[in-house]
Amino acid sequence: MVALTESSLSVIGPSLLFEEGKMDTSATPVFKESVQGDCRFSELVEKTVPGDPSRYSIIILISQFLKSEGASRVAEIQAKELSKKGYSVTIYAFKSDISPIGYDIKIIDSWVQRNFSGLNTLYRALFPFNLWNSFWISSELKKSGLIIVHQETLVIVAYFTKLFYHARVIYWHHHIADARFLPFRARLYKLIVSPFNWSKIKKFDQVVSISNYSKAMLRQRKGVESIVVYDEVDLGRFNEHNLNGMPVRMKYRIQPGDPVILFVGRIIPTKNIHSLVAAFKVVKNHLPSAKLIVAGKSYSKQYSESLMKICARDVIFTDFVPDEELPDYYAACDVYATCSLLEGFNMPLVEAQVCGKPVVAFDIGPHKEVVKNGFLVDEGNIEKFGETLIQVLRGGRI
Repeated sequence: MVALTESSLSVIGPSLLFEEGKMDTSATPVFKESVQGDCRFSELVEKTVPGDPSRYSIIILISQFLKSEGASRVAEIQAKELSKKGYSVTIYAFKSDISPIGYDIKIIDSWVQRNFSGLNTLYRALFPFNLWNSFWISSELKKSGLIIVHQETLVIVAYFTKLFYHARVIYWHHHIADARFLPFRARLYKLIVSPFNWSKIKKFDQVVSISNYSKAMLRQRKGVESIVVYDEVDLGRFNEHNLNGMPVRMKYRIQPGDPVILFVGRIIPTKNIHSLVAAFKVVKNHLPSAKLIVAGKSYSKQYSESLMKICARDVIFTDFVPDEELPDYYAACDVYATCSLLEGFNMPLVEAQVCGKPVVAFDIGPHKEVVKNGFLVDEGNIEKFGETLIQVLRGGRI
């Protein structure tokens, strides 16, 4: 079964809604103004810290502020938007490779990070129990008007700042991962450290989920209520205008008439790229000149090596692609596809659609909320996934 999403209730990015109706790949999607989730990011901030933005210092806490991390992309967009509105914004992180524009970054340093790089992950994981350092950092934040926390690692810092200096705190909940997909050390973290963090999160002023699906999971697993604020897309960068896919096609020697399928994301087992490769083989049986581009950084050497063994030469692995170049990859493709098994929102699905590209995805998690120009396929039905891609590439309907 292939289901075309028809709901016009949920919205994507800042004020964007795809026109309801059957997908026609020969037509340009129509956008309408609408309200996002329960509110937009800017509305939430203005409600939490009302009045003149120049009066407020806003702190964003995130474990690693990296170009390749999804949560970091959300935090970066937030920091840019807040700074443009006149707020003083500082991001605290253990590590960063992002150049700030209009805001500041402060690295949380320690002798462990400087001298024992192999222990960095353990140091960050156990930081919630590092009460002295957490209290010391919180004293630096005592004049902040608002703290936004991404991920659990620095929850204790926000908690101390709220407890001793009465700061307002929002926890940005990206998703609760299914234990089935977690490695042993991650399961151990959720068993030992996570309950300590959530006992503090429950005392914050607001908890935000990035989709209705994540909101329901949070209520079910943690007994915590939240509001929905969808991740926003940088429409100055991702849109249908002034995009040029030719440089990407030329870089990988793809002929102008060759059909191109694109996937963007981390190369990890939960992204289920091996199933996408299997679906691509179905496509190749009917469209021999088709290409599959997998744009993303590998986080698992073993998984990446296993993928290489099953991939034909028409599967192109690009490694990490910077945000500045991503729009050209969307422009170069004819359809965006993902067989991901676990998502809290799925930003690339949204980016592809605002760039005017149809999408095909498994019907999992929040995809009913974010897919507005494309098709959802029953999870695990690889043959049907491939057939759907063929129909989209041929410009037909299912």
